[in-house]
Amino acid sequence: MPNRQPSIRNISIYGFAVLISGALAVGALVAYLLFSYGTVVEKQRVVEDAYDSILALKYQTERLLTTTELVKQKTAWAAAVDEFGNDLARLTEVAGVEAGEIGQSWATIGTETADIRRQLANPLFSDSNLMEKSLLRRLGEGLNSNESGEYYVAVRTLVNAIDFLQQRQSFLLDDLQTLNHRMQNDGARQLLRLKLLLFSVASIALLALCAFAVVIFRLTGRAERELLRIQGNLSEALAEIEVRQQNLEVQRDTLDHLAHHDVLTGLPNRLMFLEHLRMAVKSARRNKQQLALLFIDLDRFKEINDSLGHTVGDEVLKSLSRRFRRSADREEVFARLGGDEFTVLIEAPESREAVERAAASLIARMAEPLRVGRQELYLTCSIGISLFPDDAKNAEVLLRNADSAMYKAKDEGKNNYQFYTSEMTRSAYERVKLETNLRKALELNEFELFYQPQVNMADGALLGFEALIRWRHKDFGLVSPASFIPIAEETGLIIQIGDWVLETAARQMADWYGRGFAPGRMAVNLAGKQITQGQTLAAVKRVIEETGCRPEWLELEVTEGLIMRNQDESAALLNDLGAMGIEIAIDDFGTGYSSLAYLKHLPITKLKIDQSFVRSIPGGTDDAEIVKAIIAMAHGLNMDVLAEGVERQEQADFLMGAGCAKAQGYLYGHPMTARDAEALLARQGAHPLRAGGGH
Repeated sequence: MPNRQPSIRNISIYGFAVLISGALAVGALVAYLLFSYGTVVEKQRVVEDAYDSILALKYQTERLLTTTELVKQKTAWAAAVDEFGNDLARLTEVAGVEAGEIGQSWATIGTETADIRRQLANPLFSDSNLMEKSLLRRLGEGLNSNESGEYYVAVRTLVNAIDFLQQRQSFLLDDLQTLNHRMQNDGARQLLRLKLLLFSVASIALLALCAFAVVIFRLTGRAERELLRIQGNLSEALAEIEVRQQNLEVQRDTLDHLAHHDVLTGLPNRLMFLEHLRMAVKSARRNKQQLALLFIDLDRFKEINDSLGHTVGDEVLKSLSRRFRRSADREEVFARLGGDEFTVLIEAPESREAVERAAASLIARMAEPLRVGRQELYLTCSIGISLFPDDAKNAEVLLRNADSAMYKAKDEGKNNYQFYTSEMTRSAYERVKLETNLRKALELNEFELFYQPQVNMADGALLGFEALIRWRHKDFGLVSPASFIPIAEETGLIIQIGDWVLETAARQMADWYGRGFAPGRMAVNLAGKQITQGQTLAAVKRVIEETGCRPEWLELEVTEGLIMRNQDESAALLNDLGAMGIEIAIDDFGTGYSSLAYLKHLPITKLKIDQSFVRSIPGGTDDAEIVKAIIAMAHGLNMDVLAEGVERQEQADFLMGAGCAKAQGYLYGHPMTARDAEALLARQGAHPLRAGGGH
């Protein structure tokens, strides 16, 4: 509150005394009073301008953190900095304020604004890098996004500098407020002295006193109103600053929560879990206790996303997270690392058996039916377990080893748990080494096609071949497709490899037909990514044109699961290929969940019975019935049917009795090189392939 100003009555009394002392002093005093009053008002205005300037700079500084248009905001902020500097310089010049009174805050703000100007000039803070996200939002995403380390460090450094600048601005506001109160007091004291002098001089002449009293009354009233206005503006500004500070604290709390928790499930995210894991490792090391880390990955979750949509997939993740939270023990910490990966940290478990019980309990809980909307879903999970200090000495290695154990659980058929062993690390290293060499295999011409005969079981006549890729590495030897095809699919190399297989097989067919052989039809497998990400149709047309292979010499195989997961892409591609005259077959039929109503509208000419069903016939009753059903279904849809993996004569007899005439397997021939296949073609007319003829 401003100090109470002297009353007009006192001013009048002292004015009369001054007038009695001499009429000449009255004129000089009036001039001095007017000048002093103007100086007080001017000083007050300059202080107000400086206060408004620092308020504007503080607001523009806050917007550097929250705006999504940082480039534009840098300009506005720089203008506010310049205006702030001008007003402070004017405060020193006009109001007579010494730099020492506000020097520390002033100098610090100048240094910090220069540092922030330098950081904002970093090319990392461009529109293209921010992608319509504020600095605070970028900082909140943290390690959850794929941001580079350099970018994150730059953002953190800039945010810290802005926070420090905001603190110094708050200190300067306090300094200016104190300065304003002091100037108000100084002005009031000066006016009081002037009024006392006025009343003294006014006593000299009554007429001069009256005129002078009116002038003083008006001037002091105006000064009081001006001071009250300034006080009101300052009060409103302080209230607004307090509200903004509260809002900023709420925003910071929200961003901190988002930075450390998964948005979808509310569980701790990777960043928070790693922080907790590091602290838990330090505590366990200090107290000589154990830790158990369980790495959970949902089995076939991608199929839910692909077939039912990501909305259902998100609901599944949220429901599972709620189930985890409800059933978790106090010593268990759940987190979602991303996608369908979760972790559980068990601190100080009683024994290895207790960890096994926890893993088994998780698998049992996962097996309970999950209802999402009108869908009732059944899920399983694979769990990898690593123990501290037995398997790792720090948090990062502990997590990596649990991940390796989880992949071992996947390899063991899913829906189980596996403890980490050192062999898993060696296997992971071999896998990385295999991937590195796989990327060079095409350039080094290390791939080779083998050809397995497809025959008519009744007379042994050769119907064609299936092209099967092999990798002949100079160090590894002949690498099984089961080892490198999954890696090729994960890395996307399967598209290039698939194109190579198609071109090589087509070129071989053109060569054989061109030299008078009759190899029938060549079956080539299409991978999923060739359909969803590749340019398969264009590749097939190019291969036919460049190699001279006719479309009717080719048969392209796709799995039923691939067709159902990518119905739109599959239907368009298969119809185009069928229109070219290429035969289409469904490989591994019976292992997926295809819709017959959907399949009958596609240009499919053949069903291949998966060898998993053929293996146990004729003794396996269930598989035998499935095989019969597939054969009957194929005939009902006017499709050919071919059995894969025929190795024994009794299997062939059963299949022929059930109505299947065509087969492929070791009973008729192992996969063979192009030279061996050519020798087979040379003698096929005189010696049809009978049982055992391929051995």
